[in-house]
Amino acid sequence: MTPYLPHVSQPCIVREIGWQMPAPLRTASPKTLLQIDDWIKHGLDLNITSYAKAKPGAADDIPRTVAEPLWRLMSIACELLRLINVPVFDPGHIIRAKEMDKKPGDWRVTLATPRVDDYPERVFPQAYDFAARLLAVFSRTERNSRTLKQDQRLVQEKFIDIFSPMVPSGLSTLPILTEAYRRQIPFRHIGSHTFQLGWGAKARLMRNGAIDADSAIGSVLVHNKLSCARLLRTAGLPAPEHSAAKSADAALAVAQTLGWPVVVKPADRERGEGVTKDILDPEALKTAYAHAAKMSKQLIVEKQVPGDCHRIHIAGGTVVQVNRRLPKSVRGDDQHPVRELIALANAEQEALPPWKRLKPFPDDELASHCLAEAGLSLDAVPAAGQWAPLRPFASVAWGGVVEDLTQAIHPANAQVAIQAARIFRLTSVGVDMICEDISVPWYESGAIINEVNYSPQTGQMTGTGPAHTLQGTMDAYFPDSARIPVEVVAATGDVAPATLRQQALTEAGNRCLLVSATNCLDPAGAEIPLYVSGLFNRVVALLALPDTEALVVVVEDDKLLATGMPFDSIDALHLGKGAEALSPRLLGWLKTIAKT
Repeated sequence: MTPYLPHVSQPCIVREIGWQMPAPLRTASPKTLLQIDDWIKHGLDLNITSYAKAKPGAADDIPRTVAEPLWRLMSIACELLRLINVPVFDPGHIIRAKEMDKKPGDWRVTLATPRVDDYPERVFPQAYDFAARLLAVFSRTERNSRTLKQDQRLVQEKFIDIFSPMVPSGLSTLPILTEAYRRQIPFRHIGSHTFQLGWGAKARLMRNGAIDADSAIGSVLVHNKLSCARLLRTAGLPAPEHSAAKSADAALAVAQTLGWPVVVKPADRERGEGVTKDILDPEALKTAYAHAAKMSKQLIVEKQVPGDCHRIHIAGGTVVQVNRRLPKSVRGDDQHPVRELIALANAEQEALPPWKRLKPFPDDELASHCLAEAGLSLDAVPAAGQWAPLRPFASVAWGGVVEDLTQAIHPANAQVAIQAARIFRLTSVGVDMICEDISVPWYESGAIINEVNYSPQTGQMTGTGPAHTLQGTMDAYFPDSARIPVEVVAATGDVAPATLRQQALTEAGNRCLLVSATNCLDPAGAEIPLYVSGLFNRVVALLALPDTEALVVVVEDDKLLATGMPFDSIDALHLGKGAEALSPRLLGWLKTIAKT
């Protein structure tokens, strides 16, 4: 388990790197640093804070002419790791920097750098090597539109494309952990893309957009559209009318029974895969069936309901976001024809770094068909604010547009979505409601709950508009601090102060445990056996247990200097008998992370 080290707010390790300081930096020119900062801002969308401001009092013996460019290298590496979905946010700390005698500008640097447990180790040194390469380029090349695109393409092709497939991650993982870090919620990767956020009784396990309170059975039920609709219907909630079809002929029979138009879709796929809507005749049905059959053997034919898909995001029994999900579209301005709006939208995306671009805005045959269905064409001039659809519906393959309608949803629609989440015993879900107007109650509009999505995407969605749900989600699951009280008693000859602190925290209403390198006691003084040894491992274990409501840690020797700390901060440090025998360095470190 990776420990915490001084001056770094995430678990980290000590890393030695060889660094060839770029020649333009050896003159300590402020102009060169400004040039690098300009590159970092416009090329990586990252604003740099000086090392002196970011790490006050740290590594005072390292010349600023070395520390400042090295800090930029570390910051670039940190950003590169985030671009491949590694959740590192603190660039780290410079421990030592020694210039070698082999050639000018040759340095041996020792850094404390963030590390995420059980992530591929290979990506970390590669990030620092590539960052050094970029720093050299930034120091000798002035930024212009041509060089900017060249170097952004270099980052995409030589780093992101190569290393992102190695990193386990879902679309929600990095946004959630970014918000956790902003809120100073400690987190650890415990394996299988799952993170523990917080400590002890206040900790939650999260995996992408799912949380530990979600039912495993519910997640299975909602994955299949037939079983999902069946339970919705049984509970008296508005569900789609559909039926399974094992052949094209069976699909035609279902369509004729339901009435046109219909939708054909796989029963067990997500993200709009294999879906065809607006099917009005047997020939179109046959084509749609063949398309869906390439992705699944479980196909359904469904009566199409008029309206758009509205994603109602629920966290902890509360609606936190409502988004109207529109197909890939361009927005009219009452001036430009659709063809030019598409060109402008693609030019705007082309100006962004490759890793931030939306999927291209198409002007192909399907786009023309979708425009015609909306009474438009590539040469039509849409009214200001009018959406001109280029695809039949939003999907991961095509992209889409989202509009925030959180304030517009009718209470009845919010309530029925919450009921849908509850019947599946899921607390974090995206309920998709098809309707023409989300402000009209479902029992008047003829709306249906089309899907209930387990582990919904939480974070900024692809498209236009304020679609993030992070604030509401984190507020729902972490209404107050995600940390439990943790106090340290430094003593070598008397544990009485630790026992008194345990009693005080217990009397305050906490199940407080007392832990040392050799034993662990519950509030009644009974021994709690642990299958780990050493103070670091024992504290980590107790912070993972959901019945630990407070912790008193007894530090009796200097071993934490070797292992690192199991926590990034403590509520209080108490000096007991014999504390003076402990290393001044250890005591100084504990004082640094203590709130009182």
